[in-house]
Amino acid sequence: MDEFSVPTDTKKIALINGSILGVINIVTLLFVFYVLPKLLESFIFSLVQLLIGIGLVVYFCLHIRRKIGGYWSFKEALSSSFILLFQSGLILFFFTLVFGRFIDPSYPVKMKAIAIAKYVEAEKKFEKKTNVSQIDISDRIERQLHPGPADLLKSVCTMAIIYFVGALLFAAIFKRERPSTFSIQDQTEV
Repeated sequence: MDEFSVPTDTKKIALINGSILGVINIVTLLFVFYVLPKLLESFIFSLVQLLIGIGLVVYFCLHIRRKIGGYWSFKEALSSSFILLFQSGLILFFFTLVFGRFIDPSYPVKMKAIAIAKYVEAEKKFEKKTNVSQIDISDRIERQLHPGPADLLKSVCTMAIIYFVGALLFAAIFKRERPSTFSIQDQTEV
């Protein structure tokens, strides 16, 4: 195996862990949406959800590294972290699209109302008036909740860039190079 290639096992483990993380995110979304919908409006909940998500990614990164022997180069860590993040993001992204269009059409309506309310609240809180009207905000949210093909591509590309930056951070933190072994030879002067 070449020094710069990521072992297939690492990619496979990252895909599995990314799928597990995606399913965890879906279960959390459904639980909060149906059981505790008021939490969707809370900034604190968003922050807690972010911290728990980071904690799970840390756990899965350490799990991958442990599964392959405890060591991985920066490139291996970057590839695995990106696969993990992007896989979970894609699963949640496409689930929310399908969920909102076919399973529960009230989802986009509720999320749109929450987003507009948060925007108006933030605008009042910071006493800042912008040139952006509620109609513009509503249109942007509508495109996010009911994207066309170009919007889908733009969203997936944006998500890939954001997750790549995140993967760079996780790779820098969790890389662990194998210790190099040197043989010490007696050198004598001639």
